[in-house]
Amino acid sequence: MSWEKAIDDGAAQYLRGEFKESEQTFASAVESLKGNDTKRSEYAEALEWLGRSQIWLAKYDAADESFTRSREIKSEIYGAESKEVALVDLYRADLAIAKQEFEEAHGLATKAFETIEKTVGANDLAIAEAASRVGLSGSYLANKVDESESYLNKSLGIRRSKLGEEDRLVGETLDELSQCHALAENFTMAGALGRKALAIKEKALGPDHPEVGVTLYHLSTQYVRTLMFEKAEPIARRGVDILSKLPADNEYKIRMMERLATICNAKGNLDEAERLHTRALASAEKLWGADNPNIVSNLVGLASTNLNQNDFSNAEKHFKRSLRVMERQAKFEAGQEYSLLQNLSCCYIFQLKLGDMLQLVPATFRSRNVANYSGMLDLIRKTVEFAIKQIDGYKKDRGDYS
Repeated sequence: MSWEKAIDDGAAQYLRGEFKESEQTFASAVESLKGNDTKRSEYAEALEWLGRSQIWLAKYDAADESFTRSREIKSEIYGAESKEVALVDLYRADLAIAKQEFEEAHGLATKAFETIEKTVGANDLAIAEAASRVGLSGSYLANKVDESESYLNKSLGIRRSKLGEEDRLVGETLDELSQCHALAENFTMAGALGRKALAIKEKALGPDHPEVGVTLYHLSTQYVRTLMFEKAEPIARRGVDILSKLPADNEYKIRMMERLATICNAKGNLDEAERLHTRALASAEKLWGADNPNIVSNLVGLASTNLNQNDFSNAEKHFKRSLRVMERQAKFEAGQEYSLLQNLSCCYIFQLKLGDMLQLVPATFRSRNVANYSGMLDLIRKTVEFAIKQIDGYKKDRGDYS
């Protein structure tokens, strides 16, 4: 197969969500182009496609190597401050987001946006690409939700204008805006945006595309956070089915199983919840490692299910492990610590381990007081931000979500 055909075929496979196949096809193109000095830009392009496929397959180290090599080549051809290099950095931001490294992702995306903004028109699709990454990564960072919404609205406006209302990238941006609003606890707007994103993605990509599964995950999460478990369950089950095609250690596949397990736990389907949490935890450990904070939600979910099953010994084991993992981190929120200590105390009480329970009392009081103080400061901050936002609403258009 020629490298031209390999790149075309690989791109088509990628867009269909056939990531394992696209990785193999792009690897073939990379091998064909390696060492061909007259086709260095094509070699860099093939490496980018390869890295994007590897992100979906949770091959993060391999993806990093692909993007690093592509960036080196493009820097030599176009210059380190070129638009072409900045676009590679947007894929590196995607990789950082997949690895939950949001500060790094935001830094990469912001610098790339600034570089691209200097070299293209205000309504260029490259601006929309960069604004999308800045907005999405910023959504996960404290005090950047309004800024993120602004960037995502900018991306949405350009993509609607250039690509039309029904393009998959418009659906992708609506999904990102939905996440932004959900993180700001504006669930009514988040749900409306998420449902519209889902309809566009289903039409553009087909009902069983992994990107559709990602949107189903986000929607089901919003319903869970608002305790609407009846609405969440069919969405989560469909998401699990769609994402089952991905590798076991794909992040969205793990989180989708975890979300369905949470719903099963809430509805009293405890055996299914335990099976799902156990599978999700095993995959999370494989992806992130046994001591990574990204596995804590899996541990807590499994422990909570064990607690509801009256399996206090296993619940104790998983809550203890959650605390150990979190205590190793530089940032350990007092509210999260207080919740874990409370649950662990319950396990001790039900097992009549009163001595162990009493040893937790000082730490529990400390974490509660810190959490309450932090919560009061957070409430004041949110009140001020809300007031500022209301004033700004009179001064500028906040965006069209229709």
